[in-house]
Amino acid sequence: MNKCLPILFAICGLARGQNQNVTVSKQAPSPATTTLTYYTASGNPQYICKAQSNQPQYTWAVTPSSQQGTLTSIVVLTNVGTATTSANHGLQVNDVVIVAGSTTAALNGTYIIQTVPSATTFTITTSGVGNATYATAALAMSTMAPRSNAPIWSIEQYTYGTSGGANGNPIADQWAVTVTGGGGSAQTFSCDNRQNYGFH
Repeated sequence: MNKCLPILFAICGLARGQNQNVTVSKQAPSPATTTLTYYTASGNPQYICKAQSNQPQYTWAVTPSSQQGTLTSIVVLTNVGTATTSANHGLQVNDVVIVAGSTTAALNGTYIIQTVPSATTFTITTSGVGNATYATAALAMSTMAPRSNAPIWSIEQYTYGTSGGANGNPIADQWAVTVTGGGGSAQTFSCDNRQNYGFH
């Protein structure tokens, strides 16, 4: 049999519009990755930070122990809970937090962050929780989301041309490195401190 015939049959089949079985995967990579993108004033991507989506649990507490942040309070008003931390929480919209230790059982649970009004506040949607300020000693909040101020990110920087044919076009793509000592792993950086690193 002519070895060319199977190839010709395959080409003919494609030309006739025969269906081909193609597996399309929309699953996240393993491990899943979170990406934070920061833009120039012109709307071009400038810094791209990447980290694993599941991080070791971090906790804020009204009565924090060592290695924990301070949770000032959760104020609930008309089913909107506003959590306030004493320092930058590093969280983003859609990150998941778990509230525990409240003497009001309805407040304890898992929540998705709805808004981030500031570096020390964010809001969640509550249900069945009375309007009040919650700050009892045992109240705590935790997350496994990658916090932008944690030293866990690889940081990529784009540089754009300012003249000639390169005007407005990307001319360099570099990765953050430690300035002192040279080199170092890119997975040791805080995304919030992205402008202070050296790049290569």
